[in-house]
Amino acid sequence: MVKMFDDGRAPSSSEDVYVVVDMHQAAHQGQGDEGTEEYAITVAASLVKKYLDRGLQVGLIVSSDPILSFLPGRGEEHYSRMMEALALVHASGDIPIDHIITSRMKPIISDSTVVVVSPATTPLLADAVRQLRIREVLVSVVLLDPASFGGITSSSNLARQLRWLGIPVYIARKGEELFKVLDRRTTPSPIGSI
Repeated sequence: MVKMFDDGRAPSSSEDVYVVVDMHQAAHQGQGDEGTEEYAITVAASLVKKYLDRGLQVGLIVSSDPILSFLPGRGEEHYSRMMEALALVHASGDIPIDHIITSRMKPIISDSTVVVVSPATTPLLADAVRQLRIREVLVSVVLLDPASFGGITSSSNLARQLRWLGIPVYIARKGEELFKVLDRRTTPSPIGSI
């Protein structure tokens, strides 16, 4: 099931940003304020606000259950609806983020920007992001390092794969100040800091 939110306005390709948030239950580590779920929501909310403040149209896709999807839009009402959705979402999704990207992002047009926020460590995420790049979509990935939240695996291998593909990667670890993480990337980006 997908909940689609649309404010009725047509998107402008050069000004569209999509924030894609991984809420696949199996990918998340930790609990409460110090878990990857809360970090993902905080990063997503910060990015939505930042891009809307820049005058861009922002869309939001959250892989929760149900999947939430907001078409790109602007304005305070659009922002409020996305913040309300993020405030209520939990890592309850049963679809991995790579499937969300490959199945839900087909209508995304070139020259759009997609920012993926995920604690996933699977190489399938790199494959899905690569498919967006092939279509000339600008992509950045914020990886929430599960090892720093008590998980077994680290995001370092996935970060290496993404960097090899030329994808800007930001790695957030438990306890780090997120505003600093979002200003620091491990690969040069054509879109600047996220």
